[in-house]
Amino acid sequence: MNTRVQSGATIDFTLAGTVAAGDGILIGTAGIVGVCTTDGVSGDTIAVAVEGVYTMAMDVADTVAQGEPLYWDDGNSRWTTVAAASKFAGICWEDATTQTTVKVKLVNGGKDVLG
Repeated sequence: MNTRVQSGATIDFTLAGTVAAGDGILIGTAGIVGVCTTDGVSGDTIAVAVEGVYTMAMDVADTVAQGEPLYWDDGNSRWTTVAAASKFAGICWEDATTQTTVKVKLVNGGKDVLG
């Protein structure tokens, strides 16, 4: 019996607001962070990527080294090194200093990774 549903690289999500392709988005209270694959408006169901490496906005005050944990700041729609009130969901893919973007590897289920 085949019980596989899909690869798990994307998740269908019904939007509560307007998004653009490439925007980060927080899904549910478990803290799944993904990247919108298409533009959409409230009520649309779109595919959200939950795996891969993406160039995304980061807090310009942060300096982050390759391999360090990153946290999604949903209120400001950017990645940060500050864990407070943010969701761990990524790893810095390469050093990012005094930049507005960071290459981030999505790591959902981060509680298992960082404890």
